[in-house]
Amino acid sequence: MRREIAGYPAELVRLLLEADSPAHAVGRTLEIWTVADLDRYVDARALLRADDPPDPPYWALPWIGARAIAAKLLTTPPATTTRVLEIGCGLGLAGVAAGLGGAHVLFTDYVPEALAFARANAEHHGLRSLDTRVIDFTSDRLGERFDLVIAADVVYEPMSYEPLVEFLSAHTAPGGRVLLTESLRADTKRVLTMLIERGFSLVTEAVWVPEDGKLERTWLHDLSRAASSAAPRLSG
Repeated sequence: MRREIAGYPAELVRLLLEADSPAHAVGRTLEIWTVADLDRYVDARALLRADDPPDPPYWALPWIGARAIAAKLLTTPPATTTRVLEIGCGLGLAGVAAGLGGAHVLFTDYVPEALAFARANAEHHGLRSLDTRVIDFTSDRLGERFDLVIAADVVYEPMSYEPLVEFLSAHTAPGGRVLLTESLRADTKRVLTMLIERGFSLVTEAVWVPEDGKLERTWLHDLSRAASSAAPRLSG
């Protein structure tokens, strides 16, 4: 099935989210809209030639970290009263999984086209309590806190580490959680250390995700804030 979303040709695909073990690629799946024929939008040679090339739509890739978080949330869905924030949502895969049980989800990204896909995926799965907002977590604030913050594969640019930590600290409610996955090309230990210094506790698990015909391991970090902890003051 195909359609157009935000000026892109879109196709409906079923993704395998996780694997039971490195030897068995059997796990949960989720159907989502993604950019069709994505390779023609990501031209590595053109990126190298151009002085100021446009950003390819990397947000349209179903990243390993988003799949790992989605699998966890399908297994243990949030309560219907949970206020969920997904930052750098891309296709909205993890946020959709969070909202399937009825929790309210705010999908955010700095790319408007990504939010169009996230909304399309949320509507495809019948999510009724959702919103989308253009947000750059390195500079913006929302003026509210959330029970669950999803941050899939957003740790990759060292200059954004401290702004990311400040954003997560400011927007996670006392007693709330952050589900964070790491890009394999980043040093997530720095981010985790800063969050622990701000009062978060950490549990990390390995998740195996099918990728390009093989299984890749990613780390899912489950960070919890104590119910009595005080979050920084927010400015909208």
